Amino acid sequence: MRHTHASMLLQNEANPKAVSERLEHTVRTLMETYAHIMPNVQEEIAIDFGSTFYQKKPHKKRNAK
Repeated sequence: MRHTHASMLLQNEANPKAVSERLEHTVRTLMETYAHIMPNVQEEIAIDFGSTFYQKKPHKKRNAK
């Protein structure tokens, strides 16, 4: 049950620090144990960074009072 619980949380992009605390593991132990759950994590991070970095977002206008 613990392994399934941790696996499901990580697959749903839960914060690894929070998951490690929940299981009473260090983040390092968690990531070493469950790394197989996230095989594409480096690629996903690069894609997310690239889309955030290169995407131009409109500036929010402040409400004038």
